[in-house]
Amino acid sequence: MRCEHAYLAGTGDIRNWGQQIGGQMAGNRSLQFEPYIEELEGEEIPDAQGNFFKPYTVTFYLIELPEAQQRFMKDDQQRQRINQKIKDHTIVWTPDPTNPRKHIESFEGSNLA
Repeated sequence: MRCEHAYLAGTGDIRNWGQQIGGQMAGNRSLQFEPYIEELEGEEIPDAQGNFFKPYTVTFYLIELPEAQQRFMKDDQQRQRINQKIKDHTIVWTPDPTNPRKHIESFEGSNLA
């Protein structure tokens, strides 16, 4: 799973916010992961409007693949789609260019060698 350009109110939110977003992406708020994360702080860069922001990259290491739960999904079709795709694809959330308060979900290639 990968979420790009998520808003971060402060660096103290990185771990909690990453877990929250990951749970939403997977449709399962009980992610099983190792007790450490990798966090990289980038250099300030300008966005398309000329405002500066500092990107952070955070990596969580899952112990097992999550299974989407119906209570966190819009419908059963969405749950089944997530459960199938998460096995061999990367779920990617990117900002919606037409609405900054929304995201676009896509799936990248196969994770299997």
